[in-house]
Amino acid sequence: MPKKRFRKSSIQDTASLLRQLEKHCQERNRSELKEGIRFLFREFPSTPRLLHRAFDWYWRSGLQKEALQLAYGELELGEKLKNPLALGNTTGLWFMLLLASQSGTLWVEKWLKVLPKPKTSRDLILLGRVLSLIQNYDPAIGVFETELEKVSASTRERRNDPYMMLTHLYARLQGPTQKGLAYAHEWKAVLKDSDPFLKWQADLLVPFFEARLGNPEKHLEEFVRTQALQPNADLKAPRILRQIWIWRAEIEFLCGKKDDARVSLNHAETLTLSLPEYSPLRVTDLYCERHRFGISTPEEQEILAHYPDLPLAQSLIAKKLRDSVLREESPPSSDWEISLSSDEFRIKKDWFYGIPLEIRLLAHLKAAGKLGIHRNHLLALLWPDQWMLLPQLDERLNKLIKRLRVTHKFTIQAERECLILDSEQRGLVSLTNSRQKPFLLENLLRREDSSFVWELVGKTYSLGPTQSREVLRKWLEKGWITREGGGRTTRYRAV
Repeated sequence: MPKKRFRKSSIQDTASLLRQLEKHCQERNRSELKEGIRFLFREFPSTPRLLHRAFDWYWRSGLQKEALQLAYGELELGEKLKNPLALGNTTGLWFMLLLASQSGTLWVEKWLKVLPKPKTSRDLILLGRVLSLIQNYDPAIGVFETELEKVSASTRERRNDPYMMLTHLYARLQGPTQKGLAYAHEWKAVLKDSDPFLKWQADLLVPFFEARLGNPEKHLEEFVRTQALQPNADLKAPRILRQIWIWRAEIEFLCGKKDDARVSLNHAETLTLSLPEYSPLRVTDLYCERHRFGISTPEEQEILAHYPDLPLAQSLIAKKLRDSVLREESPPSSDWEISLSSDEFRIKKDWFYGIPLEIRLLAHLKAAGKLGIHRNHLLALLWPDQWMLLPQLDERLNKLIKRLRVTHKFTIQAERECLILDSEQRGLVSLTNSRQKPFLLENLLRREDSSFVWELVGKTYSLGPTQSREVLRKWLEKGWITREGGGRTTRYRAV
């Protein structure tokens, strides 16, 4: 039997236990951290302060799944939300932050619609972080600028977070460089002799913004020289270092050094893959940067064009790529063809109308390519209106995966909570995103006479009479067909 690391007799007070847990978090001792947090809530009264410390430890050490479970239990989510006002507290915001890091924008946007306005500075900053993660940058900037107005000049520590987030957010935007530079200078002044790692970031952001304004060669030299002076850092280092390599790549691009920019983004990707809170959405972010610099590969462009539910800034780039792909799209020759837009799919020569969930899952795995897609992201895509049933949905997803593996013989790999379709089998599946009307109607419209009888629907999609008439009813509602005649002589016409 393993020795218990935490005993109440050996813990003098809550403060000593908190110090131990912080040490385990910084050293990334995850098993000890999980055991210690369980001991904390078993032996000491649960308070909002302790809950929020636990969320922070889980988040920083990459234990997002455990943090989600803790938030889920505290919010009492289920078939019916028992306490809607809980969505406005810090626990609800932590839950949103965790979802935003893994599950795209669908669920987070639903949370935002029911979220009461945050009242405390802590909650406001958490909301800003959520908006930043889904790349809704303008509202995020508004949140942090509002917070900055509320803190006085004497509370220097409280001003660090807004200044840090504002400089990072303006670095992501392509427009207002002067304002970003001003915030970088103000952040340096606020930091003074405090955390050297934070001061180092501010020292890097100044030449970054100045390079955008002109003379990038000069500021690249200053940036590289400052980057080499990296101080010792804590657990946050990988995600910050990743961002610094992205900043460097942009300056190198401004200098016309595309090869150097490619190398810098490769460094950023290596750090991305090492993040404890890894998500494929962080890699697609790098694909967008490569595309912006004109150094992306066709495979990266293909993934960006089809990857489902990307954060806002990424989705704008993806839409342009998708429009280009649709103009060049050729008829698929693979065994499987899935058209989510027209709600139909083909297996070899047989067409089926109405896409079941396991086939929708297959489509998302195909779209995600070699990156795969996080389990929580899949839950949001497959059940967009059931965002309060996370534990139950996880088991439903397992059943869909089993159907694809057993019934359709697909190989699905699981890595770091992400699902990836086998590389060879990805070639068996085609996604047809240009078709807005069903395959049958598009074929009829190519003929001189587009009229047909209802039996053709059943014959094309292997449907019975009742299902065929239900499909026709939907097509009539959408205006895709018209009815001609009545009774047994009724015919329909594609329009």
